[in-house]
Amino acid sequence: MFQRHHNRRYELNLTRMTSNDLRLYEKFLRNEHEYYKTYPTLYKDVPEKRAPKKRGDNTVSGIFTKLRTFVSWALKKDKSFNDPFENFENVNTKYGSPIYLTVEERNKIYKYDFSQNPKMELQRDIFIFQCVVGCRIGDFYKLKKDSLINGSVHYIQEKTKEGNPRTIRVPLIPIGQEIFEKYKDIEEDRLFPFMSQQKYNKYIKKIFKEVGINRMVTRLNPTTNTDERLPICDIASSHMARKTFIGNVYKYSPDQKLVSILSGHKENSTAFNRYANVDDEMMAEVMQKII
Repeated sequence: MFQRHHNRRYELNLTRMTSNDLRLYEKFLRNEHEYYKTYPTLYKDVPEKRAPKKRGDNTVSGIFTKLRTFVSWALKKDKSFNDPFENFENVNTKYGSPIYLTVEERNKIYKYDFSQNPKMELQRDIFIFQCVVGCRIGDFYKLKKDSLINGSVHYIQEKTKEGNPRTIRVPLIPIGQEIFEKYKDIEEDRLFPFMSQQKYNKYIKKIFKEVGINRMVTRLNPTTNTDERLPICDIASSHMARKTFIGNVYKYSPDQKLVSILSGHKENSTAFNRYANVDDEMMAEVMQKII
């Protein structure tokens, strides 16, 4: 629609798509937050619930990775014999060091008295349970009561179901067992009465602020690719629960094979290798030894 606004004959066709089409698409993705203001009539035909925001390299790269997967499938199934990616270089994904809770911070959140606010207490318990099982949010929301087998949570990652499905088994530590027992009698097949992911993330930030988990952290801004310092509560989310699980397991057992089995990462995954960084506590211990 955007291209036809400038050229009525423009057509996007899988069998004739070129690398130039991909470059035009990349330009659109990077500038849509401006086009939204400049071409409001387009969004009357295709309404957006939220105004598009400026996209960073990682977001753009992720969109093109999905598109490339579709094109590869089309080639494999003889739906097309055209590969527009042959002369197109995707943006490299950039990640900073993972930011996650220490075991002490996690436990402080779990022990905080939310009895006067049942909604906060429920979302706190759900977040802490996610911290001790390490599921991605999509897999986490699909857990059912029968996912707990012989003291371990069993699930197959949605990400690997089609290609190389394998069952992830995570033994429940006492905190997880306590939370499971607390909600096992709810009248649902699901493990917990989950709310929407968007609302869940908002509650997580509120919980961090209420408990006082606000230490300053440095992260790579995903939009500007510059480093910035901000309170950890401002970037708290469901994905931080997964990072908390992986980061602390790796810290206390730096065995890549074991951690990859528990987290579902490939053993030599780039994302997984970021957790090999030595954390501040370990560096402080070393420095104390050389005084």
